[in-house]
Amino acid sequence: MKNDPNLKKGRSSKTILLITLLVLIPFFIIFIVGFVVILIKLDIFSFTNENNRPSEPEKPIIINPNPDDSNLPKDKFENRPIIGLESLTKEDWENDKNYKINNGVIEYTDPINGIIFKDVSYNYNEDKKNPRYFLGKEGLALLAKEFYSKVPFGPEIVHLKSISINDYNVISDSSAGLYLPQINEIYLNSKYMIEKNYDIFTKIINLMGPLFHEYTHHWASSYVNYGPVTKNDITEVLSYRPSKNSISDDYWNKYFVNNYLENLNYNYTNVVKPEYATQNNFLPSILSLNNLWKYSNIKSEYDVLYKEFVKRKLEVFSFALNPEYSKYSNIITNYKLDQIPYYYSMTELVPREWQKFTYIPYYVQGDIEGKHGEKPYSKKYKRNETTTNIFEISQNYYGEGVNYFDKFKDLPTDQTYQFGSYASDWARTLKYGSTMVSVEDLSLTKYDDYIYPNSVWGLKFNYINPKTKETGVQVFEDKHRDFYKRFLESMFYGKPFAQIKSKITKISDKQFSPKEAKSFKITGYLEENNWEYLVYYNKKLKLTKIPIKYINYHNFNVKDFANARTRDLKPKDVIPELKEKYFIYQTDWFNSEDVSYDRPIFFARDLNNNGTFEVGSGLGKNSDEVWMNFSSIDNPIPNNRILMSSDYNFFKDNLGTNKILYFDKLKSNIMMKNGEE
Repeated sequence: MKNDPNLKKGRSSKTILLITLLVLIPFFIIFIVGFVVILIKLDIFSFTNENNRPSEPEKPIIINPNPDDSNLPKDKFENRPIIGLESLTKEDWENDKNYKINNGVIEYTDPINGIIFKDVSYNYNEDKKNPRYFLGKEGLALLAKEFYSKVPFGPEIVHLKSISINDYNVISDSSAGLYLPQINEIYLNSKYMIEKNYDIFTKIINLMGPLFHEYTHHWASSYVNYGPVTKNDITEVLSYRPSKNSISDDYWNKYFVNNYLENLNYNYTNVVKPEYATQNNFLPSILSLNNLWKYSNIKSEYDVLYKEFVKRKLEVFSFALNPEYSKYSNIITNYKLDQIPYYYSMTELVPREWQKFTYIPYYVQGDIEGKHGEKPYSKKYKRNETTTNIFEISQNYYGEGVNYFDKFKDLPTDQTYQFGSYASDWARTLKYGSTMVSVEDLSLTKYDDYIYPNSVWGLKFNYINPKTKETGVQVFEDKHRDFYKRFLESMFYGKPFAQIKSKITKISDKQFSPKEAKSFKITGYLEENNWEYLVYYNKKLKLTKIPIKYINYHNFNVKDFANARTRDLKPKDVIPELKEKYFIYQTDWFNSEDVSYDRPIFFARDLNNNGTFEVGSGLGKNSDEVWMNFSSIDNPIPNNRILMSSDYNFFKDNLGTNKILYFDKLKSNIMMKNGEE
């Protein structure tokens, strides 16, 4: 190749440029470092971990210079014993090892079953350094204790990942609660009570209603509310319409739905006789309970009824007899047309009707002295010394209220109220006139207490047939025990195999790994707690043991009377063949594709502690181990529901293999009698 003068020239230019950069770069670095040091000294900026920032609601929260009282009287722990947990003291609940504080979040792990409760900081104190929390450490411990006192639960508890308060990165500040079934997390919002000087116990009362509600969503998604499975004899597809422009298909256990409707009288087609109603939008005299169900859960029925409402130009409906009652109501009585399908969807009916049935509210309706429950709460105080405004905060059976006073005036200058769902849900069943009929005073002898007959407690209903105009009194028998029984049957209460769940914890099927998709855990009930392993044959026909562990406490008792203040009705009271006591177990995660589905599965304990299983002539006949014979258990896996229900996106056929097949095989495998090989 001949010499090119332009090439030599280019090389010279590059050499000069390189020398120039080598000289200038050190000076440039020195300048930048010096500039940064100056800025840091001047505190013009600081390096902040984004995770340290408090979770911020949509509307900013004004910080009170004086934080809410964070102390909690000891008697709120000691004088509120839980059956089966009486030995635990305040010190046990508040042990330092139960807490972790990191990035503006207090994380509390309860000492019973290890449920995680989180209090997410919503702002800083005035010093801009210390995060401010709604409950704090003591409050989280008491919230955990109240959860165990108020909420019935079974094996599904092991899959509840966490309960978070005021995480506005997830929950809206206009929602009381949120449950995400794909990741098994509950979120609660307390913005209404933040910086109002409510004490810790009243804050917890505010949270417990929504927590009970959201946990029931967790229960439903564990046993009766499925992912998008292929429709079959035991599933039913219902519409879920949380808003006018949002609709999706929901997959439910047909056995559970049919019994639910029957026990709550949602098949009833007559309407209430509007003897005292004075407004033409009084919904109970327009739609029967059966109409409400169909309008909210069946798309074709919704379309027909919606057109009828539009034709009649009705946009708002009332559950109050008289419009005057709605003006001064301390419960919700008016609902927009678009809201009704949400409240009466199966998705919402399950927690709402279950809560009406067995939740024990802290306050008793009309009990102003607190003889049967907590005494209604009321407190006045000045926000700070620089204002004449005076707050009056209150809490009672209906919810929480804040009145704003000027010290020179007697009447409030402004009022706000947060309605509790328990009272509002009953207000769509019981008559609301100038006052609401009390749940405490329900009686079969009266026939004019109800505007809708959706109650399991038995009632008389003053009706009119909308077509024939025939009137009369319909008697509905008490069905609360059968209602409870159907819940127990649907969760396979007392059965050794109650649920199988995958390790998938992501919303999208593109976010989880093949390993997660193959990993499963089994939960159920055993009569003894000395079984150590669940044992299966792998694909190489070798015995494989899965370690099992037991949860420390469970309680699925319910109320036996409408006005009961304790949950005394036990599973055995409605299903006599059940045992008095069961132990709930959970297995470690195991690879479902490693299981040989034509071989039996057993529980075992290693009596000689040699770590192996020496199977002799037939399982269960060797001298070292004891095996459980499932043929001794009545119907160990009933046919009324899919054993696995809560992994929503994993049931899609387009994933290649429909995993339900695994559980059909596993069920046959489990049912094999002891000794078969």
